[in-house]
Amino acid sequence: MASLGLTYERAKAAGFDADVVTIEDNYRPEFMPTTTPVLMTLIWDKDTQRILGAQMMSKHDISETLSLISLCIQNQNTIEFLGMYDTMFQPNFDRPFNYVNILGQAAMAKAGTE
Repeated sequence: MASLGLTYERAKAAGFDADVVTIEDNYRPEFMPTTTPVLMTLIWDKDTQRILGAQMMSKHDISETLSLISLCIQNQNTIEFLGMYDTMFQPNFDRPFNYVNILGQAAMAKAGTE
């Protein structure tokens, strides 16, 4: 389990017009021999679409993903950036969108910016 930035409750208390989405996805594609689910929550500011915080939980080590989202917060990146940034893709071992892209895309869908 890991958390960084603001939770939804803290973002609202800090005066942000925040929104939140929670999804579950696998850290590896379903066609791989094994995979593990990742439960993910993303918080963003509705006015600017800036990422404010995230929480993740998995039996797989997801710490590298939290580092990416931490950088997104520091650089004031948006949910669109997270949803569409280019990840390494190898067709035999991966899918075009990483699980963290899927989280950003879920936020985009909720915000109506897809």
